[in-house]
Amino acid sequence: MSLSFLIPLTVGLGALSIYLRWMDEGAPIFGLAALIGLLTALVLAPWQVQALLLLLAVGLARYLLQQRSLPPVEPETAVAAATDAIAETPAETAPGARPPEHQPDEAIAPSPRPKSIYRGIEVQPPTPTERADRDRAIANAPPTQRPQLRYRGQPVDPPT
Repeated sequence: MSLSFLIPLTVGLGALSIYLRWMDEGAPIFGLAALIGLLTALVLAPWQVQALLLLLAVGLARYLLQQRSLPPVEPETAVAAATDAIAETPAETAPGARPPEHQPDEAIAPSPRPKSIYRGIEVQPPTPTERADRDRAIANAPPTQRPQLRYRGQPVDPPT
């Protein structure tokens, strides 16, 4: 059995550890090096190691699927539970009771506008009316002179 696959495996694991610890500009390079090293090690590995990795991957996938799956529900049990929940509503338990009437729209409080946080400050997006007013004000504003362009304090002619 050839052990030449250990060299790219070691390089890939080293690059992966650097990638996970380093949060700088060069981190994607180490991530790419780790991916290439690990894939090369997998290709160069003997068939026994590849078969072992395949069995581990299949076993792990089955285990994770069993952990995430919900227990099966019998259809009759689900229908019976839903029927029991509906029968326990106060409207059906009290004889002669009517369902609550719909409230008029004025009584329903409007939901607050969504807020966003931008650089630590809560901001609210403008309403459509506010946005239309702002756009109208910009469109009706008088034309202004072009500002003088400057580069390091010196005036520059604008490009034509």
